[in-house]
Amino acid sequence: MWQIFESRFKGFSAGLICLCMLIGLSGCGGPQTRDRSTETTEYLTSHILFGNEETANKVLILLNKGGDWNELVRVYTYDYVNKDDGGNIGWRTLDEVVREYREAVLKLKKGQYTAYIVKSKFGYHIIKLVDVRGPNAAEATK
Repeated sequence: MWQIFESRFKGFSAGLICLCMLIGLSGCGGPQTRDRSTETTEYLTSHILFGNEETANKVLILLNKGGDWNELVRVYTYDYVNKDDGGNIGWRTLDEVVREYREAVLKLKKGQYTAYIVKSKFGYHIIKLVDVRGPNAAEATK
């Protein structure tokens, strides 16, 4: 198998070859598909992203008064990609998000949102933990 890979990608650096093998590209000798949920804990989160702290605080107050999460996402978020899906950013491992986001998620239980504004290089967030899966899912939500 290695000879096939080497002939297909002749001239590529060793680093790219290793990367190809790690992610399991066809013909590289690695696995063709990978179920990451069995390897590591993944978190399904949603967020409302703001450009300024003042608006973020206003929305946090509205949430605390019983405001509808999905409606507030639709109206206020700067994350236009996930705006119509409740701010859902999909299943992620904690190493796939910035430190501030990761630290906030680890403090949440399923269904909770942050009681404070989380500032990151992307702006200001209110983060909601929707679900957890993987080998440490039970521990992650205690």
